[in-house]
Amino acid sequence: MKKKVTIISAILFILINITLLVLDDKGKIDRISHVKNWTAAGTMDMKEILEKDGVLSGRENHLYFDNSVGSFQEFLIAQGDPVTAGDPLYTYVVDDYNASWNAINSNIGKLDNEITALEDIIRQMESFTIPRTSNSSSTFSINNDDYEIDLPSNQGEVIGSELQKEQFILEKEKELAQKNAERDSLQEQLNELENTGDTITVTSPYEGTVSTLQYTLDDPFITIMDEALYVKAKLLEDERPEVTEGMEAAIIQPDTLASWEASVTKISQTPEEVDLNRNSIYPLEIEFNEEETTEELLPGYHVDLTITLKESLNAVVLHEDEVDNHAIWIMQDNGILKKQVIETGIESSEYMEIISGLNEGQLVAYEDFDQFRNKTPFTTPLEMDKINWRTVKPEVADWKKHLVMGLLVR
Repeated sequence: MKKKVTIISAILFILINITLLVLDDKGKIDRISHVKNWTAAGTMDMKEILEKDGVLSGRENHLYFDNSVGSFQEFLIAQGDPVTAGDPLYTYVVDDYNASWNAINSNIGKLDNEITALEDIIRQMESFTIPRTSNSSSTFSINNDDYEIDLPSNQGEVIGSELQKEQFILEKEKELAQKNAERDSLQEQLNELENTGDTITVTSPYEGTVSTLQYTLDDPFITIMDEALYVKAKLLEDERPEVTEGMEAAIIQPDTLASWEASVTKISQTPEEVDLNRNSIYPLEIEFNEEETTEELLPGYHVDLTITLKESLNAVVLHEDEVDNHAIWIMQDNGILKKQVIETGIESSEYMEIISGLNEGQLVAYEDFDQFRNKTPFTTPLEMDKINWRTVKPEVADWKKHLVMGLLVR
C-alpha cells in the first residue's frame, strides 16, 4: 500500500509540474537550460574558392613579314633555337629607303607614346593607397584608356585589394618591358638601314624558343614560344561575374599534389561562341607568380586550379553544427544562456565565419537546441573527477532542502 501511494504521488507530482509549465504563458516559473556540449569560439583564415580544371601552355609570340616593304634574304635562326630579346632573326632588303625609314621612325614614335602611358599608369597605381573600407571601385583614365581596381567593402578584403594592386603593377611592368624591347629592335633596324642604305636585320623583341618557321613566308612566318608558362581554363556563365583579374589562385599538379602560387591575369569579355541553347563559356588565363619555379612542368600538362573568390584572415569561426539557424546560444559569464542572432560570411570545410554577434573565446552551447531557453540559467554536467571532496561537508548541508529545490526547478 505504501509503495502504491509513493508511485501515485510521484506521477501526480510530474503531471502537476507539466501542467504548470504548459499553462505558464507569462514565464512566471523559472526554467533551466541543461547544456551538455559547448565550445569556445576560435579564429582561422577563411577562403571561398572556385575549383577549375586547366592546361599549361606557353604564350605564342608571332612575327610577320610584309612583302611590300622589301625582299626577304635569309633566316638567322632555326626551329628549336632559344632566343633572347635582341638576337638577330632574319634579314631583308628594302625596296624604298625613304618609305622604310619613315615607317620605322613612325612606329618608334607610337611605341614612345605607349611607353610613356604605361609609365604614367604604373606611377599612378604605385602612389594609390587602398582605403580600409569602401563600397566602390577606383578608375584610372590615361590617354582615353580606363583602368579599374576593386576596392574593399570591409577590413577583411583589404589584403585582397592590395594583391590585386600588386598584380596590376606587375602586368603593366611586363607590358612596359615588352614595349621597350620592341622599340630597341626598331631602333637597331633604323640604325642599320642608315648605315647600309638598303639592308635591315630584324632582331627578336621576345625571349623564348623558336617553335615554327615558315620558309614560304606565310604569316605568321616566325613563332616564338615564351618560356614562361601560364594556364588556360574556362569559366561558366554563372561563374564569370564572380572572378576578376588579379584574384589569387593556386595551380596544383594532380599526380604529385605539388602547388604553385598564381594570379588571374586575363578573363575574356566575350564567350567562345554564342548559342541560345547552351551556357556561354569564357576563356580564362592564370599566370604563375614571379618567384615560382616551373622547370618540371611542360606545355600540355593538365592541372587543377583553385581561385580565391573571397578571403577573411583571422576570422571568428564556428562549426556549422554549432549554429542554430542563423543564431547561436552564448553561455554568458553571469550563468545565463542567451540566444544571439548572428551574421555569417564565408563557409568552408564545414566551418562558418561569424561576422557579427560573437567574439573570439566566447562559450557557445550546441546540440539539443530545442530544449534551450533564451535568457535562462544554464547547468552543465557534473565532472566528478574535478570535485574537491575535502570541501564537501555533509554535516552542514541541508540535503532535503537542496533535493526539493532541485526537483522543483526541473
